[in-house]
Amino acid sequence: MKSFFQSREVPAKWAVPFVIVVILLVAVGFGGLIFTDFMKTRARDAVLSSLNDLSPNATVTINGQARQKEPVLEALRSVRHIAAHHSSPLTPIQVEVRDGEKTINLVVAQDSERPDEYWVYRPGRNYLNDALGEFIGSTQTQVFRNDSQAGGK
Repeated sequence: MKSFFQSREVPAKWAVPFVIVVILLVAVGFGGLIFTDFMKTRARDAVLSSLNDLSPNATVTINGQARQKEPVLEALRSVRHIAAHHSSPLTPIQVEVRDGEKTINLVVAQDSERPDEYWVYRPGRNYLNDALGEFIGSTQTQVFRNDSQAGGK
């Protein structure tokens, strides 16, 4: 029985470098996944920390319109990692939380398959160059339902 390398007509001197390259490619792939998860967790923790430090005077606007803050903040504070599924975010909704000089801007978008699930992003530059911003997680809520049905306007 021929070995893998003998049947491929690859010179034996290339066997060790080939194995090293394969191992490095697998390590880089896993490293990328771990780095992406680290970035999401870091961003989520930063946003949740900011939301938990708000004073009672904080205000919330959705697409520029003032809203009752408690239901919105409750939904945003429940952002968690949800396992990936084959769906996508729909129309983005702009959420702004103000507390004195502090402003927290977020983008929320309804899931294309699950009407009560919303993807939450921190706008700005991000590792994956996502136009909506840095993905921080998802939340299960109905708070944004009217805004997503109105096309984010």
